Amino acid sequence: TWRIPLPASTDAYLAMLSKPCRRKVRTAFKQFDANELAVSIADSETAFENNWLQFTQLHQRRRQSLGEAGCFANETFSRFLYDVARQFHQAGLLDLVCISADNQPIAAEICFRDRSSSFAYQIGIDPDALGHSPGWLVNAASIRRAIELGLSSFDLCRGDAEYKRQLGANPTTCKKLRIVPPRLRSQVLNTAMTTGAAMKHWCQDMFTGATTRS
Repeated sequence: TWRIPLPASTDAYLAMLSKPCRRKVRTAFKQFDANELAVSIADSETAFENNWLQFTQLHQRRRQSLGEAGCFANETFSRFLYDVARQFHQAGLLDLVCISADNQPIAAEICFRDRSSSFAYQIGIDPDALGHSPGWLVNAASIRRAIELGLSSFDLCRGDAEYKRQLGANPTTCKKLRIVPPRLRSQVLNTAMTTGAAMKHWCQDMFTGATTRS
């Protein structure tokens, strides 16, 4: 995953960034402070419901503008994520951030938290507002929120998009855990999966070595 080690203040965070990225994030902060852009964080049940609706609608609009159905077209997934998000919200461990320009929502992001980190799970943006750089805006708002909460890191999760590095994130190794019950069928399945993965890696290494030698 790509993880930003968070300092104690937004000024210290800005100092971590390259000059072009620093200018971009600082401009976003100034727009928030001057109320040129409205930032809404789901801090009540009503705000959660409103922000959830904006988030899902923006996400669907963006995916559909790219010719995709969008994950919230799947009712099972949509209901599952809503239930999880609501439980995290009730536990005080959810940041559902929405950005609006001229009273119109242009970006939203859902972040799940533990005691030390915020995990940016998903973003929705208005495809007609790309000139505002809505993805940058909502990430800036979510990162500032994490700093204000005193968290130690902001995790942008998987995917090697360049903007993550520009926001100050570093690649962080993940561990994959598989817990296997002591039943024969499960043990056999686990052996098959482990052997298959090992064979795949061996073939990849052999191909890479052959390509290098040639």
